[in-house]
Amino acid sequence: FLGIPGVLTQLKAMGCEIFLVAVREQKDRASLMTLLSPSVRGPIRFCNHESEKVALCKDLGLTSFVDSTLSTLTELPEIVTRRFLFRPRKSELRQCEKMNIIPADSWLDVQSQLQKM
Repeated sequence: FLGIPGVLTQLKAMGCEIFLVAVREQKDRASLMTLLSPSVRGPIRFCNHESEKVALCKDLGLTSFVDSTLSTLTELPEIVTRRFLFRPRKSELRQCEKMNIIPADSWLDVQSQLQKM
């Protein structure tokens, strides 16, 4: 999670509304909340399975989404207009290009791309 708090703080300063959607076991949720809460100061939604992220995106009306799994992002095209694949494997880059998914090697990459939009 290196870099996340600083980037989230910057994005909020730009006027972005931040929701965090994370798959975490119950025992790991408190430590993530402690790490991110000062920079987010907004909703952090936890789910038990990757598949639950799609429903949360619909419910929240999200327009941008960062995820480390390509399969989750491919389920979101009509829901989320800006999809970022975090730390993609080289084998995933061609698919990203075909599906209009933005590869991001770091949270600073995500911030930079959002600032351009």
